[in-house]
Amino acid sequence: MKAPFAENTPFGGAAGVEVQQSQQRGTSFARLSDSSKSGAKIRIGAPSRRYFLVKRIIDFTVALLLLVVSGPMILSLALLVRIVSPGPAFYYQFREGAGGRKFKMWKIRTMHVDAEARLHQLLARDGAARLEWDTFLKLRHDPRVIPVLGTFLRRSSLDELPQLLNVLRGEMSLVGPRPEVPRYVEVWP
Repeated sequence: MKAPFAENTPFGGAAGVEVQQSQQRGTSFARLSDSSKSGAKIRIGAPSRRYFLVKRIIDFTVALLLLVVSGPMILSLALLVRIVSPGPAFYYQFREGAGGRKFKMWKIRTMHVDAEARLHQLLARDGAARLEWDTFLKLRHDPRVIPVLGTFLRRSSLDELPQLLNVLRGEMSLVGPRPEVPRYVEVWP
């Protein structure tokens, strides 16, 4: 069967290229056929189970090595957070992963323990901050962030090192889309 989108693809109508569409288990595939001498066939579609297995093995191995190497740094940063700001050194937030599954994504804490109260107080008294928050769901000068250390950890992304545990557990991948906060998924299309 000839694909309805064949004329709209970069290959449709090209000399010697035919585009065919098929469905397997609810997934659409496009097949490009080279009708010139080579007769090469290219399959475009969902990755195979083998691909996901190899990706998982690589994720697990690399995350384990990185966790062993960065472990002392993670513990040192956690100790610094405990010294600078009372409360737990680690923080988790529920995130939405592949297939809509929710999981706890771990981080080194970069905000004060009473962060939400600080945010609500600022937004109640500062109209410009309220507008910035309503527009971007973040603040350039966020009163919730621990001064100096929290800012450094966020800018350097060192606060995200504990996410290697999430990769080991198979909840995240080293390469791929960032799991998002469920309430943001509902707000942004």
